[in-house]
Amino acid sequence: MNVFTLPHPTTPDPRAEAGTVPAIVTAGLARSAALRRAVATPAPSDALGHAVRAERLAEIYAREARWWGVLERHIYSPASTVPLVYGDAVIIARLALRDDARFWAETASDWRARAERRPTSDAAGALCNHADLGVVA
Repeated sequence: MNVFTLPHPTTPDPRAEAGTVPAIVTAGLARSAALRRAVATPAPSDALGHAVRAERLAEIYAREARWWGVLERHIYSPASTVPLVYGDAVIIARLALRDDARFWAETASDWRARAERRPTSDAAGALCNHADLGVVA
């Protein structure tokens, strides 16, 4: 799983002029980082709690990917003077976070299945326990 976070997610970038796309995106990314930290603790104690937390993380990562998409569109806009190599980096970040969102959505699905005593996917790894669920191979 890839995680792109700002070095100081609660500190505004002094180089980004207030109200500009970079400043707005920086604020959005900071909010996402704060939400991720809030969801991280306390650890859930049951499968349903894990499912709810994973669903929330999927939402947060998807939102963060969309923030990177806003910055991507800004960089590639005709009015932008930002070197395009930064746009390439933003695309990498956006795609990685999109993948993270997908990972957490699939993880949530597996935890929810476990909570409902249904077989989970093979991709769930440690979450998959067919014997515990009474599934005979």
